[in-house]
Amino acid sequence: MKRNFFIILLMILVALNIVSCSLSLKSAPTPSPTAHPGKSILSSRCTGCHELNRITNAAFDRQGWQLIVDRMVFTGAQLSEEQRELVVDYLASSYPKE
Repeated sequence: MKRNFFIILLMILVALNIVSCSLSLKSAPTPSPTAHPGKSILSSRCTGCHELNRITNAAFDRQGWQLIVDRMVFTGAQLSEEQRELVVDYLASSYPKE
């Protein structure tokens, strides 16, 4: 009898945990792009090779975005140093790692 009680209690706790996780996923705010000069550079220079949702669905801290942008420049993206900084600033502020 005690064993059944603990199994049922465990099942209820697991179910509540699953419901709690799914509710928090649904209520998480979606980052909204801001009016930033890096946005237009991103649109004109990056979306030629990448779908915008591939970029906006990613989330990195500033250092992570810097590495991504540097790698893209290394593989052929045409960005000046100033443009790189603007794009990294835009990405880090609009799509941060949570």
